[in-house]
Amino acid sequence: HKEGERIHLLHLLRVRLLVEEEKPWWWRFIERRFINEARTKRYHSRTIGTVKELKKAGITLKASETSCLTDISFNHIFFSGKLRLPPITVDDSTINLIAYEMCPDFDNDFTVTSYMCFLDLLIDEAEDVKDLRDAGILYNRLGSDEEVAKLFNKMNTDLVPSPMIYSGVKEKIHNHCKNMWINHAAQGYHTYFRSPWTFLAFLGAIAALTLSALQTYYAMHQQNRLRSADLPVLREFMATSNDSVSTNTGNPSNFQPANSRLIQSFPRHDTVKLDESNFVQWQHHISLIVEGYELTGFLDGTLPAPPRFIQSQEGPPVSNPEASLFHQQDKLLASWLLSTVSSPLLSYFTNARSACDVWTTATRLFAAATGAKLSRI
Repeated sequence: HKEGERIHLLHLLRVRLLVEEEKPWWWRFIERRFINEARTKRYHSRTIGTVKELKKAGITLKASETSCLTDISFNHIFFSGKLRLPPITVDDSTINLIAYEMCPDFDNDFTVTSYMCFLDLLIDEAEDVKDLRDAGILYNRLGSDEEVAKLFNKMNTDLVPSPMIYSGVKEKIHNHCKNMWINHAAQGYHTYFRSPWTFLAFLGAIAALTLSALQTYYAMHQQNRLRSADLPVLREFMATSNDSVSTNTGNPSNFQPANSRLIQSFPRHDTVKLDESNFVQWQHHISLIVEGYELTGFLDGTLPAPPRFIQSQEGPPVSNPEASLFHQQDKLLASWLLSTVSSPLLSYFTNARSACDVWTTATRLFAAATGAKLSRI
């Protein structure tokens, strides 16, 4: 301005709101002649939603780093967008600035008016004003949020913004909101993850499902590994059992337990205890268990004991390992049979030295009495 020229205070305030980095003259010429004209033709009809609608579309509002009214930007990553707006104070001076730009003798680009119209697109109710205040974009000096919302809604009918300003930002917001996938994802996030607690609960559910799936996978994998590891053992057991059966068939006196292992564990808790009234039940129960272990020959005496000594190829006789196994198995079976006899009856079995002795003694004691009871029935 020339020295001595009087400057309006509103002009100084407007200049302060529009201060930005000086652009080269050639860029300003290109922007004014070509870029802005193209934007005006393409985007003059673009509209954007209110703050409430933008939040549903996954767009958050932040204050720009400067207070220049042209410092507006929009960026998005996936379904999340961020709109940056310069902060502005809404008071009587703001309204006067709009009136100042409307003066016929003031040639300008209507930046303040255009920015207020842009804010009018975002504001429809008091809740929108509150969100702008919380974001540090709008400072209310007029009164309540309801009054500010009414003011912007009323200005919409009287103001005519510059169509070329903010057209690029409007286009980006429009493309973001019209994308169906982005819109659905943002609405789902806004609905179900509004608070950090719901998000943490979602992560917990995902972690629980993942751990459950991993546990199921490793359990199945472990079973397959065990089956694969047990297959050679099962084959060896079947081969040994077949050899044992063949040997015993050819020579009944030759005892050789499968895999040459003693059966040391017998049922303890669920076995019927022999007393004076349940010999038939006890006999039936014991017979089934012993048959299951393939040791019936020890009970009825049909499996003769192998000789204690065998002739060696070198000359003198040596101890027969099969006889040792036979007598060990016989003693273990006899001990288990005695554990199934009730205490008052144990005195009748003091002379029993083998499983066959225990079985024969019990049969001799109770078979006759049981037969008499059955005949009476």
